[in-house]
Amino acid sequence: ELYDLEKDPREMNSVYDDPAYAEVREMMHKKFEEVRMKYGDSDANDKRFLDEYMEVYNKRNGK
Repeated sequence: ELYDLEKDPREMNSVYDDPAYAEVREMMHKKFEEVRMKYGDSDANDKRFLDEYMEVYNKRNGK
C-alpha cells in the first residue's frame, strides 16, 4: 500500500498501482531493500522464523 498523505490524509485510497506514483513506489522499494540488507533481513530469514514459530505453536497446541 502507498498513500498520498497530502491528498488523502486518512489513508483511504492506496495509490500503489497508480502510474503517476511509479517513481515513488520504486524509490520506496529500493529504500526497503537497503534497510533489509543493513539489518541482515531476507525472505529466507522470514521463512526460518515463521517455521520456528509454527513448530513451537503446534507443539503447544498438540498439533
